Amino acid sequence: FIYTFLILAMATAFAGDINGSMTYGGKNRTYLLHIPTGYNAASPTPLVFVFHGLTGTGSMMADITKFSPLADQENFIVIYPDGISKKWASPGGSIDDVGFINALIDEISSSYNVDADRIFSTGASNGGMFTYRLGIELTDRFAAIADVAGFLPNYSSPVPVPSKPIPVIHFHGTADAIIPFSAAENAVNYWVDFNSCNAAPSTIQLPNVDAGDGTTVDKLTYANGINNSEVALYKVYSGGHTWPGTSSNAMPGKVTKDIIASEIIFLRVQCHPRMLHQLFHSPNRQWEWNLLHLPLL
Repeated sequence: FIYTFLILAMATAFAGDINGSMTYGGKNRTYLLHIPTGYNAASPTPLVFVFHGLTGTGSMMADITKFSPLADQENFIVIYPDGISKKWASPGGSIDDVGFINALIDEISSSYNVDADRIFSTGASNGGMFTYRLGIELTDRFAAIADVAGFLPNYSSPVPVPSKPIPVIHFHGTADAIIPFSAAENAVNYWVDFNSCNAAPSTIQLPNVDAGDGTTVDKLTYANGINNSEVALYKVYSGGHTWPGTSSNAMPGKVTKDIIASEIIFLRVQCHPRMLHQLFHSPNRQWEWNLLHLPLL
């Protein structure tokens, strides 16, 4: 009985938000960590990184994306790091943000039972650019990456090469006034080429769930990449520089309510072959399951 009580205590003692910090590169680096209510120290748990945009913070991204309630529902750890001066460094910058995230993975893994095969990254705008940096420079640590309203980093020669193909998803509004839609096309073309996906996508118009939001969404899927490294683009017609499905107005432009990016990101990144058995089922979004061409679990 005492042993069982201790196991249950370990499973719930760390649940909730934690404002954490560590020293890296001589600087104090901060982050918001959310441990799900169902966390069990005896079970390996997925870890999702969520990166804010320029002038943003980790706590702001928690509010925009609502990943923390989803983490409680689906039992994964989510972390919202803070960039120095509220931004993420471009390649060649003086701040080693890639090294910081590499060290942060080790730091969190030393305190919690993180499943090393199920570590994911996503971000918005400048944070989307940084997610692509991690996909290129730190490929071996991540199972999949997702970008919202972001762009490929600008490397000077020599350009680093990802160590392996990696599944990618990108969301972008055609009316994004901050990062033009052409940036999404450039990023998708890069990953389609690197992953050796089909050059021509299959395109599906998604249901117009909210006809009053002024947007519609197409999903473009570039399949048959090496090791199932599919690339998917959610093209939000008339969408702004925004996080699909958010209730926040922190980012400018129209927000589509036809899809919820946070749900789709977690669903999509779990489609890596090693993680199929961990897919979550949202009964209100049956159509997304159908589009994935996967059996409901």
